[in-house]
Amino acid sequence: FVIFLGAGTFSLEGAHLDILTRRNVKIIGHPDGSILDAQGLSRHFDVGYGAQLILVGVMLINGYSDYGGSIRVPIGYRPAGGRNIVARLQLEKCEIRDCTATADGGAIYATTNYQDVQNGGDVRLFNTTITNCTAGNAGGAMRVESVSLYMADVTIRGGRAAQGGALSL
Repeated sequence: FVIFLGAGTFSLEGAHLDILTRRNVKIIGHPDGSILDAQGLSRHFDVGYGAQLILVGVMLINGYSDYGGSIRVPIGYRPAGGRNIVARLQLEKCEIRDCTATADGGAIYATTNYQDVQNGGDVRLFNTTITNCTAGNAGGAMRVESVSLYMADVTIRGGRAAQGGALSL
């Protein structure tokens, strides 16, 4: 389904937004600006297995979590005898700034903990900026592993981490 945000700043007040398993959600920001402020209390989005999140024209600020300061995408798993169930993330004309992950992926964390799922999901960034995001361990802006990463017209500034200030792949 599609959500159209109004103009202004929307505070998450400590609760991140769950994109449930096997759901496809597109969120479109207002032309005058739509900001989701996590206030340093939570990440913005947790994308479930098999789900797809598309953000267009949205600014995400002040996210904070362990993995994925702004967005966590657990790429997938394979149930016994089944096929890969993967997640997808796409950002278009977005900005992520001032987010922190205590572990990996200051802005975006997209990886799998399941060794039998590889290269199943994808992260796509178009005309997007990630600024001043930090991670305690790896990927100041993004930690991406076992996933296809597509980027066009992407700017990363001020990323900091012990390993990979901008990207950890």
